[in-house]
Amino acid sequence: MPSLSCLEISQCPKLISVPEVGIHRLTGLRGLEIGPFSEMVDFDAFQLIFNGIQQLLSLCDLAVYGRGHWDSLPYQIMQLSDLREITIADFGIEALPPRLDNLTSLERLSLAGCKRLQHLNFSDAMPKLWLLWISDCPLLEALSDGLGNLVSLEDLYIGNCKKLEHLPSRDAMQHLTKLRNLRIEGCPKLEENCTNSQWSKISHIPRINVDGRIIKDRRKSCFLFHFLSLSHF
Repeated sequence: MPSLSCLEISQCPKLISVPEVGIHRLTGLRGLEIGPFSEMVDFDAFQLIFNGIQQLLSLCDLAVYGRGHWDSLPYQIMQLSDLREITIADFGIEALPPRLDNLTSLERLSLAGCKRLQHLNFSDAMPKLWLLWISDCPLLEALSDGLGNLVSLEDLYIGNCKKLEHLPSRDAMQHLTKLRNLRIEGCPKLEENCTNSQWSKISHIPRINVDGRIIKDRRKSCFLFHFLSLSHF
């Protein structure tokens, strides 16, 4: 099926096995969504799906949904140097694998429901990344100064990361000169700090939304300090 451009295999609770031949014959594939599957499909079987995926030269959008006890990602994903968007959801990884740096063409990265994720570090190997979405990672404690390496970052969303208290250093945040939109919600400790002690880290960002409140919007030529003022009483 060389003309197939999009394939979604997901929400299959009764699926107990997956094809072992991989998907490399779908040479026209541009979008691929895999998982989640039932407990009957183990990680080794799941990983087999991705055999030969590096041969899909047209693939630009990938979403993979794992299981909470899988502590790694399919290694084949790290070979997709032309991939532009990836969603990684529901895996048991504690950190991003270093080989994710191979995805040098990546423009959009979403991390969701990774319940064991504790640390995030980024190198300068993703020069095109302009959107970063992080949500539902309850053990995430820190965003390293490596975030400042994402020099093309324009949109940053952080949601439902209860343990996250601090953004990277002021110097690291100041490196994000293209960052236009920052949205934080469901992160009570971080929300409080960002509107108080860490305000200097983010004050240069044109649009800031904290817990559903727009506290700064330079596009309207105004600064909404009402929320900030209330936080001091």
